Amino acid sequence: MKFARLTTVIFMASISLTACKRNTDAQPNVQSNTKSYDVVFAQCLAPQGNGGNYAATLTWVGEQIHVRIAEAKSLAQKGKRVGIYVGCMLGGSSGSVTAAVLSAILSNKNLLPSKTSQDILSIDEATLIANSMRYVAFSVDLNLHELVRFFGQAFWTQGSNFINQNALKPLISNLFGNDTPHWWKGATVDASKVLVDFAATIHLASTLTPQLVNKTISSAIANAELKAYRERGVRYVHELPEFESLKEIEATTSQSHEELSIGLHKQTQFIGQAADHFVAKQFSLSDYARRHLVDLGPNGGNYKLKKTIDASLATGICTITMAALVRSKEALQNQPMYRNLNPVVFCSKQTIDRILASALYRKHIAEGHPFATRFILAAVPTIRGGIAPSIREPNLMTPLRSRLANDELEVSEFYYPTMDKELNGSFTFTPMNARQVKKGTNEFVPHLGVAGGFPDRRITAWIASYFLVDAVTGHLAAKSAEVRTTLSLLGRANLRSAPAFHKNAVKNVFSASATDGDQNLADWMNFADSFCETMGSHIEKRLNGKIENVTVDWDVTKLPAAQKPGGASKLLVVRTINATRTQTHSSEKNTKLVFDPLIKTERGSRQFQPNPCKEQ
Repeated sequence: MKFARLTTVIFMASISLTACKRNTDAQPNVQSNTKSYDVVFAQCLAPQGNGGNYAATLTWVGEQIHVRIAEAKSLAQKGKRVGIYVGCMLGGSSGSVTAAVLSAILSNKNLLPSKTSQDILSIDEATLIANSMRYVAFSVDLNLHELVRFFGQAFWTQGSNFINQNALKPLISNLFGNDTPHWWKGATVDASKVLVDFAATIHLASTLTPQLVNKTISSAIANAELKAYRERGVRYVHELPEFESLKEIEATTSQSHEELSIGLHKQTQFIGQAADHFVAKQFSLSDYARRHLVDLGPNGGNYKLKKTIDASLATGICTITMAALVRSKEALQNQPMYRNLNPVVFCSKQTIDRILASALYRKHIAEGHPFATRFILAAVPTIRGGIAPSIREPNLMTPLRSRLANDELEVSEFYYPTMDKELNGSFTFTPMNARQVKKGTNEFVPHLGVAGGFPDRRITAWIASYFLVDAVTGHLAAKSAEVRTTLSLLGRANLRSAPAFHKNAVKNVFSASATDGDQNLADWMNFADSFCETMGSHIEKRLNGKIENVTVDWDVTKLPAAQKPGGASKLLVVRTINATRTQTHSSEKNTKLVFDPLIKTERGSRQFQPNPCKEQ
């Protein structure tokens, strides 16, 4: 399928000891002249899921890194020793797949032969990572065969309501392994089938080469389109034409517009085909073609795509979903209500250990922060274990309800502050065995009922912020005289009165009544707002960091890893580049817009909400 489309880090003992003793309320030391760097730019990312348009999220990641690269280059030209750190990301829903792609790229030895996700990158290394993210984003689009396969699954399920439900249910079950779920009002799109497409994208990310990423634009387009591209300074296939302003775009002749628009489609088509060929030739004859017939689960054999998602999430890269943690299988027979749901964060064990050791995290938990204590940390050994629970969504995917440590969830250990205090009398910050919890007379097998990866971007950013603070005040401060910290969020504009998928899920899917829904939604919004008061405030005031927020109107549909046919996701890629560059540059002089044939007016393709803590 065209792509509908992390490494255990061992720290030196001296750094670990320093990390245990540090005060997270202190700013990084800016006085030392013995550091390896004068300035390190630390970038952490927290996107809200955006359904089928996750190509736009992939692009946003690359563009955010490019923004840091531009800042680093400016200082390097003044003789400063600069580095860039990008090993911090947490995503939900399709954003979890984006996190897995970044994890795979940072673990790709073709791109970074001697680095890990927790290393400081040079400008050249960070540039290759950013361009690789953009390259993968351009490869994510669907052909007709793939659309037919997905729509067939979705339509047959919904069509069974008015065609012949009794006849179609066995057919769907035989074809896709679906049973009629007790949750989600009959939605039966099989997440395992969508996971195959994500695995292919992640495989591309894990095997990319600099040679593939840095193909020249002349290999993709020619003639008048190539001339138009070269006039805009485009050299490589991962680049797009830039403009100084919207007025400059609108001032171009219709012919130039047409040439650039045609070039855009040829460019993305070239990358899609090249990426397809690159991945396919890594498989034996017919193996890649039959990938949708292969089991990519933990016990699915030795298939190459399975090995891809058997890899670990890189340290600092996590995913998130909403779920109910219960103590028996019977408790999962009924759909959980909002008050039983917690944000569950899936990371490698190394990342979980880092968060649990964080002084700021321990401070908030010990103080009984009403929202910080809601998070459940779950250690998973694989990429699959991180994204499989997160891509589930209400009214679309088959439900995921199972033992915490079984083959579907793959959790090895977990930490839930409320349960820790209940069982031990105080917070021990010690993970619990996911197979069975034993403490005195308490003995039970933890189960999880997954609601979906729909948390607000600010809720998503909570746990990533603890990791970011730990990194900035720990090993980054040990190596650099100054650390410039940025936490970047992505999502649709937060409009209190406007409907949104996550608000609808809270109010209408996980609430028992209209009154209950209103109360739950108010609590949900307080949860999101509290991020600004707690983590956002700490990053800005204690670290002198900044919170950047990019909003895009991506016209989201309910299709996973799919969007409107006809190249709409390609245009969304361009829109996200525009939004990132215009909303994260402080002066008009530095603002560059990427060509977008849909741009007509100032309000045409971007939403501005630079501060995620101020609703509009």
